Amino acid sequence: MRTMLHPTLGEVEVFVEVMHKEKHFFLVKARMRKETVNHVSRTYSHIYDRTYHEVPARSWEKSTEHHYCLWGNTNDPYKMGTTKILTKNGYKPASNRINKIFLEMVNQSETLTFSK
Repeated sequence: MRTMLHPTLGEVEVFVEVMHKEKHFFLVKARMRKETVNHVSRTYSHIYDRTYHEVPARSWEKSTEHHYCLWGNTNDPYKMGTTKILTKNGYKPASNRINKIFLEMVNQSETLTFSK
């Protein structure tokens, strides 16, 4: 396994690299942590909405590992799109299903065109 630096996911481990009909795909694992974003009301001084988004985790922070599919016309990670690998119900898949879901994504890409 090798590691590479992705602009939004941070340092990722590359498991599989596939070139399918001149399209590049990577199966990577990233460590992410949840960060709280508070939205403050303009009329009241209290917080009325709290949302979370995921950011790359540092080594000492509590984090979870997620698998992503990087896809694009080139193998440059700065020009590739990212898709989080989830089950059909939106849950994190078991480790034995991740490769199957990734290969399904690659096989279904025959009709897709990647453009900016």
